[in-house]
Amino acid sequence: MVTTNTTDMQATFQRLSQAALTSETGGDGGTFSVLRDDLSSLLLAYRLELGNQNKELPEPEAEPTSPSQDDSDNQQWKTEFGASYFNDVSPELVQSLSLLTDQSWHNDELPSFVLCEQEINNTRYSLRAWVGFDEEDDNKEVFVFSLGLNVNDEYDWTHTSAIESIFDTIDPMCRLDSDETQTNNLNIIELINRTQKEFPAEVIAYIKSKS
Repeated sequence: MVTTNTTDMQATFQRLSQAALTSETGGDGGTFSVLRDDLSSLLLAYRLELGNQNKELPEPEAEPTSPSQDDSDNQQWKTEFGASYFNDVSPELVQSLSLLTDQSWHNDELPSFVLCEQEINNTRYSLRAWVGFDEEDDNKEVFVFSLGLNVNDEYDWTHTSAIESIFDTIDPMCRLDSDETQTNNLNIIELINRTQKEFPAEVIAYIKSKS
């Protein structure tokens, strides 16, 4: 055990206390000198006393942080197609897209996303969606959600119609002003949430039927 309550330390504490009190009250005409090493000496004594008691200095409280930005702020589609690209689309659907692997590239007509992956017979299949608006749709009136397959990371267009027919509750080209838009959005979100848990069995069955 290290002795910390020494005469020198008592004098140090007295000097610091008097200086602090004089500062708070505006002074009463008295002058108190504080040595350059007083604060560091007091801190050292405090550390030693904590050691005597088998304690450590408390960790500083973490500074409050601002709420994290929405994951969609990090989506590649914003870089490739512009942050306002999906402004006319349901925010809930756009938020769901942030759960997916973004493979958007500006040379493509639309942003694209991988919903899930599965290896079957040593071949990797990815359920991929092309999402957005046709280049000729200047007014962004028809929302595209076209499903298909990547085969070993290459998109194979020959599977598109079959995959879309499997998920026939989703309209691959739905007008935003139609009565079906809300239902279509909900069906898309439901599929996205489902694929975060499993690779759809219907797609596996289709792939095996083509093997």
